[in-house]
Amino acid sequence: MVEYGRGIVFRSQLSNGVFYDGSIRVGRLKMDFESVDFSWNGYNVYKKFESNSPYIAAHFGISREVKTNEKLALTYYGKFLFSRTFSENIYLTSGEDYYLSSVNSSRIKLGVRAGWEVNPKNKFYTGLAYQYEFDRYCKYSRQ
Repeated sequence: MVEYGRGIVFRSQLSNGVFYDGSIRVGRLKMDFESVDFSWNGYNVYKKFESNSPYIAAHFGISREVKTNEKLALTYYGKFLFSRTFSENIYLTSGEDYYLSSVNSSRIKLGVRAGWEVNPKNKFYTGLAYQYEFDRYCKYSRQ
């Protein structure tokens, strides 16, 4: 799968260690699929299709960085993420036509990240997050 597009990202930091960020992206998702894993009457059937559909995505987050000492900082964050891949018709090499509906995804992500400054040029990061998907729905129909 290949994704290409354009986007804009922003981040603004307040004096108390709180910052917020966001992004908006638009583009296309391109995928080539081929397989001989399908069988019909005991024979393997070759299937192939190409997909090329537009998408839009955005996120907004708020975070707070807390310095625990001179070298270690913890960042607590929450983000809301949304993406939509638009519908399209795909045509298999076997002659079948399918309609794939749009796919919407709304998620929330909560987490904490630790950053340890090894020296002025290098910093190590580790973290833990929980992500919840509110809704996702996709349907297809054979035409």
